[in-house]
Amino acid sequence: MKGLVESGRVSLKMLRYFYVLSQTEHFGKAARLLNITASPLSFKIRQLEELLGVELVYRNSRHVELTEAGAQLACECRLIFDHMDNALNKVIRIGREQNNIVNIGLNSSVFQAGFDQVMTRFRKLCPDSKVTFHEISPIEQKRRLIDNSIDLGLVRYSDTENIEPLSRMKCYEENMFVVVSHRHSFSSLKQVSLWDIRQEEIILLNRNLSATAQMVVNSCLALGFNPSIRQEVNEVQTLMEVIRVCDDVVAVVPESTARASNQFHILELREKLPADLYAIYLDDQLTRVGQQFLKALQSASNPEEV
Repeated sequence: MKGLVESGRVSLKMLRYFYVLSQTEHFGKAARLLNITASPLSFKIRQLEELLGVELVYRNSRHVELTEAGAQLACECRLIFDHMDNALNKVIRIGREQNNIVNIGLNSSVFQAGFDQVMTRFRKLCPDSKVTFHEISPIEQKRRLIDNSIDLGLVRYSDTENIEPLSRMKCYEENMFVVVSHRHSFSSLKQVSLWDIRQEEIILLNRNLSATAQMVVNSCLALGFNPSIRQEVNEVQTLMEVIRVCDDVVAVVPESTARASNQFHILELREKLPADLYAIYLDDQLTRVGQQFLKALQSASNPEEV
């Protein structure tokens, strides 16, 4: 005899609806998270209760309280979803292994840090493999590593804090530099401190996307001033173009980004703000090809290992 799930009487959608409700304990909040209205959500929960023959929630006008059976089902749902994620991740990894594909999350500034050398080493290690690059923010990289849609992420130092369950490996060491237009008043200088830019307007990457931008702001605050931020942008290329065409703003960027073009004036920053490049990944989900790419990255800072 087929069970409730196998027969299709209890669907994964029902269980997902119930699990979200169990986490929010509110029909309205759960419905918004599920992108539906409260009425079909309530219908599905009652349908699930009828199929199981148990009451799962106590309802009132303000919130939802789980019954003992409901609390147990919420725990079981978490186990079911975890098991399904693990099973599907195994299938995804097998597919990547068969096709020799490695998916890398990064932003464009990575290519300015000698990334071509990494690719040369990787081709020697895995000549028949294919690399697919996904230009996404560090925050999005972390999410995609967890759901197994990328194999490795490449982020700056500030984005490696509190990344459990992810692991990290340093690839390059570098610091932050200041860049300005050749027409800026700083263009005759070789070095500045953050204190020197307290009266300047600065342009930053979006702090919701980059912890490095927030590190710059926090460093200014630690010196006793709140930086004057003219604009926050989403892409490194946009930031550098604004610096190129505007002679009255400054930016604080990784050294490799600063030195990628002679269209800007570069100043060393007295404060050593780290901009080290790291690989982030999930140890237990890294494919064979992903491990080889990690080895190529590791050799960027330790060439003798190749």
